[in-house]
Amino acid sequence: MYLLNRNKTARDNFYKALACDPDQASIHYYLSKTTDGRLSEYHLKKSAEMGFYKAINEITRLRR
Repeated sequence: MYLLNRNKTARDNFYKALACDPDQASIHYYLSKTTDGRLSEYHLKKSAEMGFYKAINEITRLRR
């Protein structure tokens, strides 16, 4: 339960940061880690489109 609450808090904080700077690829990347399903895929793709290296690597690995 502790980890779930921490994950929710982190996700909420990343969304607050995204509201301040929606063009920050790293925020989208870490949101992909704290969400699931299509929302997670959306944030990962958005981050990769912005050129965030970790996201590009992860998408490349997933496609293999």
